[in-house]
Amino acid sequence: MYLKKKSNYLDISERRVLLRIFDILSVFIGAFLASTFLEVNYLNLSTSIPLQYIITFVLYFILFGNIFEMYNLKISSSRYAIFQSILVTCFTTVMFYIFTPIITPPDNRIDILYLFLSIVLPLIYWRIIYSTYIYSPKFLKNIMIIGDSSSVENLMHVIDKKSIQINVTHCVSNKMLKGVKNSKFTDIKNADLIKIMN
Repeated sequence: MYLKKKSNYLDISERRVLLRIFDILSVFIGAFLASTFLEVNYLNLSTSIPLQYIITFVLYFILFGNIFEMYNLKISSSRYAIFQSILVTCFTTVMFYIFTPIITPPDNRIDILYLFLSIVLPLIYWRIIYSTYIYSPKFLKNIMIIGDSSSVENLMHVIDKKSIQINVTHCVSNKMLKGVKNSKFTDIKNADLIKIMN
């Protein structure tokens, strides 16, 4: 198997860090807008909100985001799957946050809906941007696979099953492979590796 070097790809850990950072930013942007324009006080960032409120909310969000697989990269690349994950994560986070005594602020219960919507909508918007522009082949590590057809097919199955974040640009093998486009396949007898790499 030949690994083609590329400097601008994002590996698995980098993608997960990116997702967490921008998820939290999206949540607080939404909370800020809700507190400013709708006077939602559960997470009112326009006032001197106690640090314990912010820490509690972020911890809940990260915890339930992991539980409901918001940072599973296969789910993150699917708009339908991530939409479900966002809804469940945000709903659970908001419920735990507002019903945690002492360390979260009591307030008008109608604000629950506003708080939920204010964090869900920016998250969905950001994840659409991610799945459309960031989760694309140009940000993945490019590889070319060379080997016996059965071994290559098994490897492709593992890549798909485990959602390994790489872009298979070409397969060189002794016969045509299942699930591989003709444009990405070259018979090993006729393979010019230098030409393929370029």
